[in-house]
Amino acid sequence: MEAKPKTLEQKATYHREYRLKNLKKMRAYNREYNKNWRKIHGYGEAERWIAKNPDKVRAQYKLRYAVKSGKVKKYWCEICHSEESVAHHDDYMKPLEVRWLCRSHHRQIHYTKTC
Repeated sequence: MEAKPKTLEQKATYHREYRLKNLKKMRAYNREYNKNWRKIHGYGEAERWIAKNPDKVRAQYKLRYAVKSGKVKKYWCEICHSEESVAHHDDYMKPLEVRWLCRSHHRQIHYTKTC
């Protein structure tokens, strides 16, 4: 029987080696754990939201493709000039007309109707 690791570094090495040796077992466990976690914490809501909002989903897909292909350029937040920005659609029927906002200003627009 192997001696138990004592230092943090020894423990980290032991766990890293264990995961590599038992990769299939660890992946199966993680898959099951994540499936149950999503069920408990309501992540099934995403599929229902997608089904209820096909126009929004379609606009998001079109914009994502346009950004990847270079047709639309991603900009900084138009309010605070943060480099980390997300797209905000004022009208989902115009999928390529967006405002670039940081997450906090984007949230502020959706929940307080300001900016």
